[in-house]
Amino acid sequence: MIITQELHHILGARVFVKNSVKQVFQILRYAGFLIKNRRPTRPTLYVLTYHRTLPKGDSRREYEQPGMMIAPELIAKHAEWMKRLGAIPISLERWTKEKDSLPANIYFAVTFDDGWRDNAEFAIPLLTKEKIFSTIFLVADYIEHDTLFWPEKLIYLLKRTFKEAPSAFDQAQFKWLKDLGATLNWSAPPDIEQLDPVINLCKAIDDRTLNNLIDKAALETFGGEADTSKTRNLLGQKDIATLLDEGGVDFGSHTCRHLRLDKIESDDELEYEIAESRQKIAQSTGKQPKFFCYPNGNTSEKGVQVVAQNYNAACTTKQGANTPDTPLMQLRRHNLHDGNASSKISFFATLSNG
Repeated sequence: MIITQELHHILGARVFVKNSVKQVFQILRYAGFLIKNRRPTRPTLYVLTYHRTLPKGDSRREYEQPGMMIAPELIAKHAEWMKRLGAIPISLERWTKEKDSLPANIYFAVTFDDGWRDNAEFAIPLLTKEKIFSTIFLVADYIEHDTLFWPEKLIYLLKRTFKEAPSAFDQAQFKWLKDLGATLNWSAPPDIEQLDPVINLCKAIDDRTLNNLIDKAALETFGGEADTSKTRNLLGQKDIATLLDEGGVDFGSHTCRHLRLDKIESDDELEYEIAESRQKIAQSTGKQPKFFCYPNGNTSEKGVQVVAQNYNAACTTKQGANTPDTPLMQLRRHNLHDGNASSKISFFATLSNG
């Protein structure tokens, strides 16, 4: 009945008046989502995925990719909108165990990638208040460390270089970026929207090489590391212990160093990233993690094999809903951020993808 009422509302003629072409397409996708899920004939799972959960105005937003952050209050709204449509919150563990016997309905699970402290600071309390279970995918070697991932390190480096040493962009330590196609000739301090394409160009290089190139450029430009955040950004052991004590959170693996699996050539290194991360997270949490998340969604045939040997299920970046037939090593998700999920229409339009 609720879905039918929503359909009647959005399909009304007045809804389309005064909307841009983009908004009209979003409304049509929203309607498509509702029509598709109006009478589910089998259990259907949507995995809502988030990365950084930073309030608007938080200074940390200046150093993060647009598609990697969302205002925490939107997460609470997403859960509310799903429940109002009759969707049932569920943990990944319950889905994997009961997917073949669950009643036909829409279900939703919540996951967080990378293990950011702001998840515990802003988002998890909102979810636990509503009794919504979530899974945080940790990068095992980054627990208790102040380091950042290479995209954030590069953003810090480029912003600082423009402000303090702009002539360095013409020096050898930044040649690799220009070889990739980055221009680095901004007339004003570059914002996140301008730096995001540079990040995407860098994905052609493997993660270890990227970290080395960024650290070398920082060292040659400033004599130190690229990260100038001055604060711990990732979950530490005390944060993990607190979340476990409060309940409502499970922890999975996001490898040891967030290396994209398809760019790892050594079997030993693949085992380290996948199997060793399981043991390290078990030491940090007190129990063996059952779920894995492929960094950047990248994997390989060998990578999937090793993951299947160590975990019950794994999450991808492929968009779409999951049914009992979806392979457990290839669970689909939707990455949600300010740009694609700030309104009910854009949120459900995003869930219609895949």
